Amino acid sequence: MEGKEVSIQHILKGEIIAHPEYKEQKISGYKNNPCIEALPEIFDDEFLIRKIAFYPEISESEKMNNGNVRYHLIKQIKNYYQPLSIHLKIEHTLSCVIRRSYIARNPSSNEYLMRLRLIAEVIEEQKENKLLSSYDICNSLCNKFNSIPETNRSSAECFSIIGISGMGKSTAIEKLLLMYPQVIIHREYKGNPLTRTQIVWLKIDCPYDGSLKTLCKMFFKALDDVLLTTNYFKRYGNNRVSTATMMIHMSHLASLHSIGVLVIDEMQHLINPKNKPDEILNFLVTLINMIGISVIQIGTPKVTSVLTKGFRELRRAEESGCIFWDRMKEDEEWDFFINNLWECQVLKIFTPLTDEFKQAMYYETQGITSITINLFILIQAQAIFNTKEKITENLIHSVAKNDLRLTNKVIDALRSNRIDEIASYEDISIEIEDILQNKMRDYEYQKRIEELSIKHKQSIASNKKNLKESVLTEIVSMGIFMLVDYKKLEKIFDQIIKKEPSPLNKLTIKQKLIIEAIKEEEILFKDDKGSKESTNKKNFNDKEDLRYLFDKAKKENKHIYEVLKDNGYIKDPLKEFYKYDI
Repeated sequence: MEGKEVSIQHILKGEIIAHPEYKEQKISGYKNNPCIEALPEIFDDEFLIRKIAFYPEISESEKMNNGNVRYHLIKQIKNYYQPLSIHLKIEHTLSCVIRRSYIARNPSSNEYLMRLRLIAEVIEEQKENKLLSSYDICNSLCNKFNSIPETNRSSAECFSIIGISGMGKSTAIEKLLLMYPQVIIHREYKGNPLTRTQIVWLKIDCPYDGSLKTLCKMFFKALDDVLLTTNYFKRYGNNRVSTATMMIHMSHLASLHSIGVLVIDEMQHLINPKNKPDEILNFLVTLINMIGISVIQIGTPKVTSVLTKGFRELRRAEESGCIFWDRMKEDEEWDFFINNLWECQVLKIFTPLTDEFKQAMYYETQGITSITINLFILIQAQAIFNTKEKITENLIHSVAKNDLRLTNKVIDALRSNRIDEIASYEDISIEIEDILQNKMRDYEYQKRIEELSIKHKQSIASNKKNLKESVLTEIVSMGIFMLVDYKKLEKIFDQIIKKEPSPLNKLTIKQKLIIEAIKEEEILFKDDKGSKESTNKKNFNDKEDLRYLFDKAKKENKHIYEVLKDNGYIKDPLKEFYKYDI
């Protein structure tokens, strides 16, 4: 059963790069290291926001569809993602942790080869002396590593992300990890052969049974799933092998494949009667100090006591530390988040956001992002099916009461600040010890986020404007339309753009615009022709029109001369010539 659980675990997979481009490094400690030089450039904040932000766009035409169709459109809001100040903090730490992990493990250095040799020696010693206790094996390896020059010993770091469920810890770290390639295949570096398969990051989840041995097995299974051509799980994940022995093999594989960072999610699963806190701490300390790779630990407040104690035991812990991800307070960050979310309405009647709506939403969600997004989706669904197509305060409260029953007790405990009751909900309670020290820094981060998000939206609008001018100019220059003018083309363009998904394709839009303009040209031509025919018909029936008189002459069998004369178009010659003689 244990092996079966490992085999079905979802493994996050990223990009594989077969021919890396080695980039010159500005930081001296990162130079002449292929594992670092093959990484992307250090991200700036603007690029980060652009990559992870997602604002669903719903066109006006889609809003006009029937309720069932728009109910499906509501699901797009589930993908709404608004970067917050904490995302910048996590990415800045992650960027440093990955690169610093490689400083002491440069595959082009002699110390790297020495590290692999020492690991091989310990593995051989363990085979020869099977009576060694579990952690004697690990201590033996750590002692051997002391022979490596101090400047080249492990530069691995560790930090933890601790927060209540529903704030998006796992989603955030996955989005940030996917900005880096996962596997880089090296073949040559600076003219010299370099055969190395580098794994930049690896993410695994703690098993639900809380077994440390199963966690080690998941490490081997994750490597197999990422590399595809290995069989480490079958080779090293035998139930008869001790946890410490597995950790020796983990150290060997981590060095062999130059793993940059290991992310361990759902750490709270380790806290159970089977594991003593000291055992967990010993495992984590040994994992980081011996394996030598940076580790990111993610969990709920349940693991706070173990992890914070562990930080005091680890070298360099103060450099990374903990990030406590608490729920949003009812402040500027909440306003910014709910303002952007509120724009994602599919209702026929757009409801502007007021202070009363902000307060009602916070009252029912207490600043937990996932609950806020889910409530907003459910509110719109209810508004569609009750045919009112409008958001009201009563609707917010009634939907929260009826559709979020599972979270009502949790929200009520948070809302009332009942300390004893909050403590019973381990997944949503959180102790914030260092939050006041970071208050000013958080404020600066938030201002930066707002500026970059506004800039990103302006960039989208500017791109649409430039595309519009370019397409219309090209079509007008073709000179194929006589009746459809520039303003008409603009209206047709605006109608098409509302229905087009992002990213916009210029050629597709241009083709659709020409087709619609041709249709409009035909309509205008028919209207113009009909107007002329109507005018002609009106003139033909006018008694003063010459064509009417000509037709009258034919019908009365008279010469046209006589008819024209009778109607005053031709004068009587006798009277004209002799009028002066009368």
